[in-house]
Amino acid sequence: MKMHEHIKFNGTVLDNFLAQGCYRMRQDIFTTGFICDSHNIYNVFWLRFRLTHFYFDKKPQRLLATNNSFKIATRSFSINKEIEELYKLYLDKVNFDAPPTLQDFLSGETFTGDLHSNLFDSEIIELRDNGKLIAAGIYDKGSVAIAGIMNFYDPAYGKYSLGKYLMLLKMQLAIERNMQLYYPGYIAYRCNKFDYKLFPNPHFAEIFDSKKKLWLPYSKELLFQLAEDPGDY
Repeated sequence: MKMHEHIKFNGTVLDNFLAQGCYRMRQDIFTTGFICDSHNIYNVFWLRFRLTHFYFDKKPQRLLATNNSFKIATRSFSINKEIEELYKLYLDKVNFDAPPTLQDFLSGETFTGDLHSNLFDSEIIELRDNGKLIAAGIYDKGSVAIAGIMNFYDPAYGKYSLGKYLMLLKMQLAIERNMQLYYPGYIAYRCNKFDYKLFPNPHFAEIFDSKKKLWLPYSKELLFQLAEDPGDY
């Protein structure tokens, strides 16, 4: 759904859109129940984690410990040459279908990369190894929720699972700020490409039933029922 440029998607406005199964696309808000590739159409379901009493599973805990030597910095989001070069490096080496520049990814020609042209309240987490920028993760803030928008990294550091690591850092930050919900996007039925989003701890995950407008505790059985027999739900 296209929104007017003067609307800001922050605070409770963003919270409310996220809670209705909507998400960011460039400088707009949209929703969908399907994605497709050259061979198949897949049902997708929006995912979120409740952060009250949340704890990381064992594998995420190990990943946090393994990568604790990297320097972490968080700042208000803006695009600079260093960030664009990292994004290009990532795009050139990783099988990832995306726009050619970070600016294009986040809003195309309408976005100049500064705070004033961004309709969202965004921040970026930067990871450095001995001063070298090796990864970055962008997220949008509401009042009680954050939405993880994208992560990218230097492919030379692929063994460190930095995409997953950045997701964990975003959740840690949200918990430290007493936020209640983290939205990582959608998962797909019969397509495991997005299953990494369950990595933090699937026991705290919920998926959105778009027919009943309800968030329900995630399980593989529920995913099957919603996708294969939606009439019962």
